[in-house]
Amino acid sequence: MDILSGCSLYQYELKSDATVLQSLASTLVELLQNNASKIPEEKILAAVAAFSHETTFRAAFCAANGLGCITREMKKGEINRLYQLSQNNGDKVSNRFARDCIEKISANDASIQYWISNSLGYKDVTHSYFYDFGRNDTFFTIEELRRIPSSSDQLETITNNITRTTLDEWNIRWVGNTPQSFYSSLALRVCEHFGGKQEHATYDQNAHLPAVNHLRHQLSSNVMPLMTLNRGSTRHRAMAFKCLCDTVTEENGPECSLVRGRFMGQSHCWNIVRIEGSEFVVDLIHEPGKFYALSSPEATKYKRD
Repeated sequence: MDILSGCSLYQYELKSDATVLQSLASTLVELLQNNASKIPEEKILAAVAAFSHETTFRAAFCAANGLGCITREMKKGEINRLYQLSQNNGDKVSNRFARDCIEKISANDASIQYWISNSLGYKDVTHSYFYDFGRNDTFFTIEELRRIPSSSDQLETITNNITRTTLDEWNIRWVGNTPQSFYSSLALRVCEHFGGKQEHATYDQNAHLPAVNHLRHQLSSNVMPLMTLNRGSTRHRAMAFKCLCDTVTEENGPECSLVRGRFMGQSHCWNIVRIEGSEFVVDLIHEPGKFYALSSPEATKYKRD
């Protein structure tokens, strides 16, 4: 039975025979692992999606590490095909499966999750391999981004080079501090590192560009370590704040999220922290260290919604 050729997969009728579905799942995993017959990967993914509504198939596919195979393929930049499939509202089965795969992949990769959802939650931890290349319809691996010729016309890619040492150097401790004190002290230091405060009325989202272009020229690359910059917009500050919070490994550590919105057509980012069950936006640029209740007019103004 050649289900990968001939008529459309979505017109093919297959009875819910457990043995057939298990065999089919195993075959597709083998193709993902070693595609000696050179079948186009999108055709294999389409076959997986077509039968993913079958419980037996899904169980067999996962048991054979099918999602692991897909995850490995996505690391090569193939996640874009799954993302396009997830946006196909005309095919609910493929849409659901693609979303399941993306959720599985992004749960282990904060860079992919941030690209897809424009946010990282309290439990979404950034690591040394986290990077952000801004809003884009296409996902790029860090290797692909490094191969792109350096140009001031492109948004810089920022990589996480933050370690716990930074908090130690700044003499900021989670243990022995209140959450308010920790977040406020951290906000002040992040603001200072990236060029200081700016008045709300005269805020310039592009004030950091000379520093970015200088570093771009030094590195001959659009990819630059975050803390190497000495000037930064809300995008750089919010990423640094989140990554620094994530270096705290003590139990019941900081609860900090990272959100990317839009302001004047550009990425505008902010952090939300949770303190005693309540959520607040942290000011990193106008009145650093100040907290705004999430639903307050002050928070809306800061987020520029």
